[in-house]
Amino acid sequence: MASGSFILWLHGLGDSGPANEPIKSVVTSRQLANTRWSFPSAPVQPVMCNRFRVRVLVLLILS
Repeated sequence: MASGSFILWLHGLGDSGPANEPIKSVVTSRQLANTRWSFPSAPVQPVMCNRFRVRVLVLLILS
């Protein structure tokens, strides 16, 4: 089995994972030929900075 890499792409506020998938076609480096990609979507949460309009909020818990 050949070694490869993995990219976990995290979207910003108000976006979704699938909306960012086209980035794969922009990144054409040969060094990323065996790379696996993941574009998860965060749950929708109201946030104060947008006057409680519903937006996507990414929460990262690292241990």
